[in-house]
Amino acid sequence: MHVILAIFRALGAIGVIVWRISMAIQGARVIGEAAGEVANLPRKMRFRSKANRKGLAVVDDPREAAAILLLGIARTGGEVTAEDKAAIRGEMVRRFEVDEARAEELLSRAAWASSGLSNPEDGIARMTNLIAQRLSPRELGELAAMLEVVAAADGRVSPAQDSYLA
Repeated sequence: MHVILAIFRALGAIGVIVWRISMAIQGARVIGEAAGEVANLPRKMRFRSKANRKGLAVVDDPREAAAILLLGIARTGGEVTAEDKAAIRGEMVRRFEVDEARAEELLSRAAWASSGLSNPEDGIARMTNLIAQRLSPRELGELAAMLEVVAAADGRVSPAQDSYLA
């Protein structure tokens, strides 16, 4: 009888050891997950900051701001035509040195960011401030040339587009 009790005690001791090891593993897993959360906290906060903003407040890339200005000058001339979009994409591919897919993505993001504007000229101040802070005088000259090309993409430059350029 005492042999059977010794076997049960040994099994019980092994069971307790296995249970404690599994609890330690589970605790280490929880600590690892918490460390991952802490490590990702700055990235998560930046994302939440951007997610809570809308429209032009999201824009922080000068190429995206330039795309918004290019789309704005096309909208100022009336409905944005296929020629306008092609001119914008072509200028972005040439001047920004991006591929066609990235140019299309920039154009789409610019359209989304500026979609809430009732007047295309409303976004000029914010975008030009962002661009002026980050671009060199040579790059600003290139942007002005890009705006002129897009304004004349459909064959004419309207008075509203002249005002936008000024």
